Amino acid sequence: MSSERHHDAYMHDVLAEAGADAEQQATKPPRSRVPLILLGVGVGVVAITALVLAWLTFGPGSDAKDEPGPRPSAAATPSTAPIVEAPPLAPPEAGTPETPETADPGTTLEQMRGVTFDEIAAATSAIADAPNADTQVLAQAKTALRKVEILADLGEGVTVADLAGARAELATSVEQVTASQVAWQANHDAEQVKAKQAATDQAVADQRAQNIANPPTVCLKNPSGEVVDFGNGTIAEAINTARRGAGLPAVQVGHTAATAGSATDMATAGGLWVVPGQALAGCARSVDALVGQWTRDPTSAAQILAPNLTQVDVSVATSAGMLYAAATFTR
Repeated sequence: MSSERHHDAYMHDVLAEAGADAEQQATKPPRSRVPLILLGVGVGVVAITALVLAWLTFGPGSDAKDEPGPRPSAAATPSTAPIVEAPPLAPPEAGTPETPETADPGTTLEQMRGVTFDEIAAATSAIADAPNADTQVLAQAKTALRKVEILADLGEGVTVADLAGARAELATSVEQVTASQVAWQANHDAEQVKAKQAATDQAVADQRAQNIANPPTVCLKNPSGEVVDFGNGTIAEAINTARRGAGLPAVQVGHTAATAGSATDMATAGGLWVVPGQALAGCARSVDALVGQWTRDPTSAAQILAPNLTQVDVSVATSAGMLYAAATFTR
C-alpha cells in the first residue's frame, strides 16, 4: 500500500513539473522554423550534387568506372576538336613602293635611306616635268624634297620615323604637282582649240566680206532687187533627173543654214565663189541652166554623179532674175 502511495506521489510530481514546463514554453515566443528549412534545403542540394558527380564519374559511357585511381584533370585530356590554322598573309604585290605605312617594322635607317635616294631622284624628275604647275604647290614640293634630302644625308639624330614622315609628305606633294600640271595642260589645250576656232571663224568672216565686196566671179555686174530664198525643191528634182539619166539612183536633197547663207551672200554681191566646206556654187537665170553648168563641168559632174553619193544639200537665192546656188555633198 505504501509503495502505491509513493508511486502516485512521484507521478504527481512528474506531471506537475511537466505542466510547469509546458506553461513556461507556452509563455515563450515561438521559435522560427526558417533556419531548419534552409538547413534541410542545403543538405538536399549537397546530396543531389554528390549523386550527379557520381553518375558522371561512374555512370554509363565513363571510362573510369572500372578503373581505380583518380581521373585525369581536364587540362590533361587532349582535345578532339579540329585545329583551324589561320591563312598565311599575302605577300605584297611586286612593284608596290614601300611607304611609311607599309614599311617592315624591322626596316633599318640604312635600308630606308637606300629607298629614299630613289624617291628623291623620281621626285626631282616629276617637279622638273611640271613647270606650269601652281607656284604654291611647286614651292611646297620643293620644300618637302629638300627636307628629305637633308634627313637622308644626316647621320646621328635621325630616326626611321623622321625619315618615313618626310617621305610621306614628299609623296603627297609630288602627286599634287603632277595633278596641277595635268590640269594646266588640259586648260591650255582647250584654250588653243578655242583660239584656233576663233581664228577660223574670223578668216571665214573676212573672206565672206571680201567676196561680197569683190566677187571672184561676176554673175551680174549691177545686181538690183530683193534677194529671195528660192528654195531647193526644183533644183533637187533637176539633180536627181541628171543622176537617173546616168543610170544612178536618186539621192536625198536637203537644205542647210550654211548653204542658205552662202547663196544669199552671192545673190547680194551678184558674184560666185565656193567657201570652205562647200562643194559647188553656181549662178544662172534658170534651174535647168544652173544644173546644166554643173553637169557640163567635169569636176562638178563627178561630184553630182558619184555612185556612192547619199545626200546633196542645196540652197538657192534669187536676185534681179538670177539664181545663185551653193551645194555640199554627203557620201
